[in-house]
Amino acid sequence: LDGLERGAVLSPVDAPIEQRFGRVVDPEFQTETLRNGVDFAAQAGLPVRSVARGIVRFAGWFRGYGRIVIIDHGDAYHTVSGHLDEIQVQVDDVVLAGQPIGSVGETGSLSGPGLYFELRHDGSPIDPVPWLRGD
Repeated sequence: LDGLERGAVLSPVDAPIEQRFGRVVDPEFQTETLRNGVDFAAQAGLPVRSVARGIVRFAGWFRGYGRIVIIDHGDAYHTVSGHLDEIQVQVDDVVLAGQPIGSVGETGSLSGPGLYFELRHDGSPIDPVPWLRGD
């Protein structure tokens, strides 16, 4: 897969991860939810990048995610970048690793600005953290 291999994927934004993938237990109500992606503690306006070469399959508003960009990276891998302020790509655009696709915002977010990011394979969410480069 072009540019999408474990431990070598570019981070979509220059910010630390605030909320991790997987099981989340609410401290107050003890209810359990599954988080399908990660939240980066990114400031509004920061550029959001494509993590690898791909084709934009969706760019627009999606309920619960705000403005999102979905990129098809081939071999049934897709990334989802959500809560964007601006979107700088259009459907069917070919994007390269590191290319800006939008900017961090808080559209559709209940917790202020940040980047919501998912990695999916065959439509199922997988933890993106082991895929990201450790720089």
